[in-house]
Amino acid sequence: MDIKSLNKFLKSSNINLKSFEILPIESRKGLLKFFRDNSNLYYCSGVYVFEKNSKIIYIGSCGKLKRVNNNIVASKNGIGSRLVRSNFPYSFIDDSLCYNRLKDSGNSKKKINYKNHISLNDIRIVFYETSLLISPTYIEHILLQYFLDKTNNLPLINNQL
Repeated sequence: MDIKSLNKFLKSSNINLKSFEILPIESRKGLLKFFRDNSNLYYCSGVYVFEKNSKIIYIGSCGKLKRVNNNIVASKNGIGSRLVRSNFPYSFIDDSLCYNRLKDSGNSKKKINYKNHISLNDIRIVFYETSLLISPTYIEHILLQYFLDKTNNLPLINNQL
């Protein structure tokens, strides 16, 4: 399954989300630079998808909704901080997307702590921004369920629904 299929599904479901492609990233430093240059995206809430060779390999969400003084607001843990700081189930290290973290490997960001690595040159990242009052987690689960329904499996890096 590819991102085009997800886009068709979202459109047919009347789920209108603004989407952005995070430009090809060649390294973790490049990812940091992307978010420095596009600081307006750093705190955005939504769902993001990793694709390799036109196949979805991960669907994730960022920016939970929370109640503050009886108002619903998005957390500050948006797409930028999620991609840059993540250690589980994947991490961007040097020029790779690393996943399948080894047990008892500690918390340091080192390639040797992961069983699998994919060159960032082979990864496409698309981000779907959710508006306030649409839970990113809800949209993530809808997309994961759609993926499961169509493929009878989960994306490569997703371990649970």
